[in-house]
Amino acid sequence: MLLLAKGFRQNDYKAMLAEVRDRCPALRLSLVLDEDWKTLVDSGHGVAAHVLELRERSLQFDDPINIQYTSGTTGFPKGRRCRTTTSSTTASSWPRRCG
Repeated sequence: MLLLAKGFRQNDYKAMLAEVRDRCPALRLSLVLDEDWKTLVDSGHGVAAHVLELRERSLQFDDPINIQYTSGTTGFPKGRRCRTTTSSTTASSWPRRCG
């Protein structure tokens, strides 16, 4: 699954994906956050708690969990793999930093 923004500044992420989509056979689903947020949230309602617990237990601290992309303000957008610890640390510290 790929979650993406519609675009940012001069970058049209939907168009970029459309250009390469046929070269990504493993990509089964892409959701545009600006358009498909409800679909994303609703898709989680049918997942049983024990399935989530199994998934959580299968993760290791250094597993790649997402890829974050720069906006491309200084060049072409680029990605960086983030590990489980990076994402969970960011998620837990963000509310404290924002007040």
